[in-house]
Amino acid sequence: MTLQIFPKQHQRTKLKFFLQKLADELGIMIWQDAAFASAMYPADDEFLQSVSLEIEQQVQRLRNHPSLIVWAGNNENEEFLATNYFGTDSNFTLYKNDYIKLYVDTMGKIIHENDPLRYFEVSCFSNGIHSIEEGYIADDPGSSLYGDCKSIILKFLTNDHHY
Repeated sequence: MTLQIFPKQHQRTKLKFFLQKLADELGIMIWQDAAFASAMYPADDEFLQSVSLEIEQQVQRLRNHPSLIVWAGNNENEEFLATNYFGTDSNFTLYKNDYIKLYVDTMGKIIHENDPLRYFEVSCFSNGIHSIEEGYIADDPGSSLYGDCKSIILKFLTNDHHY
């Protein structure tokens, strides 16, 4: 059995459409990241309205593709927040609350309403359920103790299937 997972992020628009169609035809599984990466984002009403519209449109556009296996709210932002990468410790509560409001309360809710059968991972990469149990920001989001999905995916992508 061959498992093919393609983390789909950071591609140009025309390439995205081509890759999605090709993945459907070839049986390649898509891990769909939202366009939030390596930064802290605001959670004011105007920004959340814009994000809500964008996420709803994208989910409705992509949800019928059989290649799509999981949605991810952001790329590595849980890890950056947990490790103070952007100096967020000075106002950690504000950044954490904005993170939860944006990715869990807004994005997660919209994705679950529009595509209730697929899994939504708040952050790619995280500790999944253990991050949720720790209030959505794990102490160590990349922990191999909880099966850090980044390590697993990278092993498949590099054909290194030895754990």
